[in-house]
Amino acid sequence: MKDENKTKARLIEELQAMRKQLDTLQRVDAGMPRRLEQVITKFSTRLISLETGQIDDAIWETLGEIGSLERVDRCYVFQLSQDGLWMVNTHEWCARGIEPQIHKLQALPVQDFTWLLTPLRRFEDVHIPRVADLPIGETALREHLSAQGIQSLVVVPLVEGRALMGFAGFDSVRSERRWLEDEVQLLRVTADIIMNALVRKRDEDARRESEERYSSLFARILAGIYSSTHDGRFINVNPAMVKMFG
Repeated sequence: MKDENKTKARLIEELQAMRKQLDTLQRVDAGMPRRLEQVITKFSTRLISLETGQIDDAIWETLGEIGSLERVDRCYVFQLSQDGLWMVNTHEWCARGIEPQIHKLQALPVQDFTWLLTPLRRFEDVHIPRVADLPIGETALREHLSAQGIQSLVVVPLVEGRALMGFAGFDSVRSERRWLEDEVQLLRVTADIIMNALVRKRDEDARRESEERYSSLFARILAGIYSSTHDGRFINVNPAMVKMFG
């Protein structure tokens, strides 16, 4: 419970920082869509109370709302494997009439996407207004994107500390598109919120798994074991201890 409270406290601090980012955007761009700002605020606020089992659904829902408001054709999240050798499309939303790609984008070798990942590893956005204009040497990447019908895209990094954990992407399939800086900035905020959600889910899942392993070991061990308070009150005893003393 203590670790969970620390996680939520850290999350609240990060969400407050994002709230300031949104306020800054509102001052810089008074024309920023109010509904888009409301979607981001709603999602960030929900994270504080969501159970970890609900986080994936919340991410999908938010991608859908952001995608609809920004009129993009696909919104998605890729995460890198722990060894950094593979990337996996974990979440995707598609506009009506746009073919989903998530089932085709599992365990992709990162070496095939060096051109895309290099700036992301520097925590820079990648904006491709026209896939057909990719450098001549990037034939494989151009063919990969074209096979999905992508004409334009923008991707922003998912960062934890000083490590790239993945990226969030926004595709235009039906037409070419050049995203404006304020739109990209809003997507950066969305990516930060998603990353915080994924970190919280990972940390709490790891804590739960550790507790389950401990409980299983505690129950199976043949020696009598107990835990108690400083004044000698029992908190927990394992079955072997119960058997020893009745």
